[in-house]
Amino acid sequence: MKSGAVRARLRAMIAPDLLRLGSLSAGLLVAALLIPSCSESNSAPYSTSAGSVQKASQQQGGVRLPEITPATGFPAKVKNFDGHTVLLESPPSRLIAGNASLLDALIPLVEPGRMAALPSTAFSYSSLAVDPGVWKEVPVLRRFDAEEILGPSPDLVLIQAYQAGSAIDRIIERDVPVVVFPVASSWKSILGQIRCLSRLMDVAARGEKVIGGLEERRQGLQTRARRSGMRVLPYGNYGSGGTTAGSGTTWQVMIELAGMRNAAAEAGLDAHPEIDFEQLLSIDPDFFLIARSEGQSGSGSLEILMAEPLLADLQAIRERRFLVLPEYLYSAASQQLLTAAESMASQADALLSTD
Repeated sequence: MKSGAVRARLRAMIAPDLLRLGSLSAGLLVAALLIPSCSESNSAPYSTSAGSVQKASQQQGGVRLPEITPATGFPAKVKNFDGHTVLLESPPSRLIAGNASLLDALIPLVEPGRMAALPSTAFSYSSLAVDPGVWKEVPVLRRFDAEEILGPSPDLVLIQAYQAGSAIDRIIERDVPVVVFPVASSWKSILGQIRCLSRLMDVAARGEKVIGGLEERRQGLQTRARRSGMRVLPYGNYGSGGTTAGSGTTWQVMIELAGMRNAAAEAGLDAHPEIDFEQLLSIDPDFFLIARSEGQSGSGSLEILMAEPLLADLQAIRERRFLVLPEYLYSAASQQLLTAAESMASQADALLSTD
């Protein structure tokens, strides 16, 4: 399939305003596009009309994980959600992941030597922000464009659908295989992505071990602790108005993993809407979930909440119930959502124990 057609189909599945965004945060905004397993069929046709995106997402699951045949071994045929296929003659050894979320999924699966380069966000928005280890020796892309990506001669480029554009067109035209993933927005889809990547990397047994460890950790959070009935409201405010995260988002997954409830979703909010003080008063959550900005000990969002007299009677403010995550966890869209949930659960349990 011509690269222009690939690009057109990718664009048809993603809202036009998201396509202008090239960072991890853009990926978080398309979290309604999910898929549960690597083996699910991609044979259903996809509409190329942008007006049919919502209907296609509801009926067919949105952008799907790649379909790989055969189940084991190489050569392997990889079919992307739009029908575009690539052939991998052997397991990739010079890999590029297009963003921090895909890199997070790869870190427990492959050695750094198999990476041709890391995305520019590797050491700020992936788990490498905390412990770069030997990964700091891998070159880092300065920007997401064809020249930068083609420079280290990759034998496979992994992207998420929102990253489609002219850079990807040029990479495909150079006969470099490109495999497209959705943005995961459920725990099941996150595990499916890891399983699919482990197949691509020819480390299926390692992938299953990683999944088993993650599931054991997840089950450890599913308790009847007091926090299980608590309502958490994600909140961000950097001086130009507040926003939250409702149903169909990675924050929804994060909160549910922690064994709590998303107050925004329960209030009927979807995706990432603005939220004003009147709505905060109406929702009155048990906890606020906020981010701590990189390089800062505090949070601008927390300062705004605490300084507003109208909000002083909210129970979360009155009782100082704030769950604070570093930016790389607050913005996670990979298995790091579980790490974020573990931190949230620990903070919530500590705060509730003092009541």
